[in-house]
Amino acid sequence: MALSASEIWAQGVDRMKDKIVLPSMWEALDHAVPITIENGEFVVGLPPQRFSLSGHLRNPGYRRTIEIILSELAGEELQLRIIEGTTLADWERTKQREAIAAASREQQYVQRRKQEELEQSWDALYERIVRAYSEQPYRQLPQGKAAYLHRALQMVQEAMQELYPQNGEADDLTERNLARVIDRIANNVGVPPAMVAYELLRLRGEGR
Repeated sequence: MALSASEIWAQGVDRMKDKIVLPSMWEALDHAVPITIENGEFVVGLPPQRFSLSGHLRNPGYRRTIEIILSELAGEELQLRIIEGTTLADWERTKQREAIAAASREQQYVQRRKQEELEQSWDALYERIVRAYSEQPYRQLPQGKAAYLHRALQMVQEAMQELYPQNGEADDLTERNLARVIDRIANNVGVPPAMVAYELLRLRGEGR
């Protein structure tokens, strides 16, 4: 019959004290309360007023010694888990907090990846705008500049179908990326950026 967490801990503490001759560690072991064994973790808790002792239990060398003893008694490989609190309810609350934190981290990661992908897309558009000007015939002449402007605006309009919110309410990063592209086009053709922006707005209005 498998031993409970309390039985394993009761048998293991003396062994731990034999292996680790350190009064502060003994104090931590005496105040630690076995809570449960779950998913390969042996969960012990310390009361809030004694939680500062958890640093001794977390020490890599001492921790490994404790884990070896617990694993031998349980008949399975276990990792030590230390929480603040001494009851199953405290353990459940700890898991809930961790689940919320993990979900938040995942959401932040997805948002960060989306932002990075968007930034890369704007960079790709910028490079296409630069390349289009270098490939434009007679780009030093008015008619060449006009042809380039027409082509560049078409490229930006098409890209904005994916990169710009359809409701027109873009965030600061999107607006700044668009402004960077507009500035480059304006610099290439030698006109004020506001004029290029106006023509882009007019073109987008015609496309709707």
